[in-house]
Amino acid sequence: MLNQGGYAVSNAHEDLEKYASAIILSNDEDGVVRWLKENYYK
Repeated sequence: MLNQGGYAVSNAHEDLEKYASAIILSNDEDGVVRWLKENYYK
């Protein structure tokens, strides 16, 4: 699954960040919710 790429929150473990195609805001900053609002629910 990780080899597929994708997004990682900025406070993810650095081993996971290596596989991410982009880093979004941390979970403390509601990064996933903000990404969904900006990119999915237009």
